[in-house]
Amino acid sequence: MQPQTTEAPRIATSAPSACRGKVVHLSSAHKSTDLRIFQRECRSLAAAGYPVTLIAQGEHSRELDGVSVQALPRPASRLHRMTRTLWQVYRKAVRSDAMLFHFHDPELIPVALLLRLRGRAVIYDMHENVPHQILGGDDKRWIPRWLRRPVAWLFAAFERLAAPRFSAVIAANTEIARHAQRLNRRVVLIGNYPEALEFRSFAPAPGRFTSGRIANFGGISFRTCSREVVHALSLLAADSNATMVLAGSATADALAADLKTLPGWARVEFIGAQPRPRILQELRTAAMAMVLFSPTPNHYGVGSNRFYEALAAGLPVIVSNFPLWRALIDRLGCGIAVDPRDPAAIARAIEQLLTHPEEAAQMGARARQAFLDEFCWDSEERKLLALYRQLTA
Repeated sequence: MQPQTTEAPRIATSAPSACRGKVVHLSSAHKSTDLRIFQRECRSLAAAGYPVTLIAQGEHSRELDGVSVQALPRPASRLHRMTRTLWQVYRKAVRSDAMLFHFHDPELIPVALLLRLRGRAVIYDMHENVPHQILGGDDKRWIPRWLRRPVAWLFAAFERLAAPRFSAVIAANTEIARHAQRLNRRVVLIGNYPEALEFRSFAPAPGRFTSGRIANFGGISFRTCSREVVHALSLLAADSNATMVLAGSATADALAADLKTLPGWARVEFIGAQPRPRILQELRTAAMAMVLFSPTPNHYGVGSNRFYEALAAGLPVIVSNFPLWRALIDRLGCGIAVDPRDPAAIARAIEQLLTHPEEAAQMGARARQAFLDEFCWDSEERKLLALYRQLTA
């Protein structure tokens, strides 16, 4: 999901400086309200005194929280996005006459290289390990299975040629950072952590751990194991009060139609993509959060917005039992790691948390403390601003 921001403008972390040149964030695939791009990175930079422009998909151009948003029309198709939209991004970027560009989609690498040829500083914000993403299949089902390996190889070769030419690479988690360090000498890890300001006054609803409500904001997709989760709901005891609030987009129409025929769908409240206030309200009333990903290498690193927001909301989490995820969950003591392909294991984890509300509350308290101690945006903002100071000096 790409929820909208409703917060008041953040307080500047440093005094604005007239010598700071314009910076432009570029995205052909993300919406202009994207949580990481707009709400965290762009707003942090604007509050620190940088003139910030965001070029991304949106309904209309506007000035929001100190950021000049230049809206791109929604592309009619993926081919349209990778051709006409890229040209629109490049034209707007050149017209901005900025000194530093920060791009967020691998399809924008050709645009970024052209900007480097014009002598501009360019940051590659690597949200995914794209070769792993292609090979995994769940994230790139539009690529025929027989083509995935050669496409992954070609992209990896192109990325190896292009990435060293960028001024810096930002990685969204530790696994992506390891991949990026083989491509560029200046890599900064900036996690998808929630803002302390947004969750500082977060007030959970009374009795939340006996409510039976399961927050799952991963939408309907193969990558978020939707079929296995709905199957797991059908395995719960008949007298269970479990209800899964499923938010987000349905990225696979055939899968969505199939899920509605399963017995477990009776326990699903599908609310689709929602604005930020509704998401926060669901987190207040939920008893637990479900953050499952399919077992492909691109999902092994811990970097999910949904996971860190569950911690911020003080919720126990059910996550995939990949080594890094399990190690973090065990260290924090804030949830249960399960095989994401095993509906019976998912159902057992749900039952454990629903039938032991005191234990769930303790896990939630540890999750909240982990957010306050380790996983809030303040620390990542400092790293972002430090990188910008280096590149604009």
